[in-house]
Amino acid sequence: MKCSIKVCEQTATAAVAISVPATGYEATPENSVKIVLGILLCPHCMGTIKAQEFFGADGRLKSIIELQTKGRVAPDYDRAFITPVALDSDEYKILARAKR
Repeated sequence: MKCSIKVCEQTATAAVAISVPATGYEATPENSVKIVLGILLCPHCMGTIKAQEFFGADGRLKSIIELQTKGRVAPDYDRAFITPVALDSDEYKILARAKR
């Protein structure tokens, strides 16, 4: 599969996962809400993209995160980070099945 970035011709190797840590806690996967997106990127583009680019004006992604954290510590969007999810991982396969 091709990288999702329009100007890139490389082969995608992973899906984008956004992790948003809880306010006041260390920014680790264990202290974060993680959402796997259906956006596939090559290693170069994965290294250049920032999590904040996904928190657009429509606020849909933030709404999903706030639902997941309701009644718990508030999410810290400024410290959100991107992690790759391998396309052959169970985590990505669940998303791919749901998209069908």
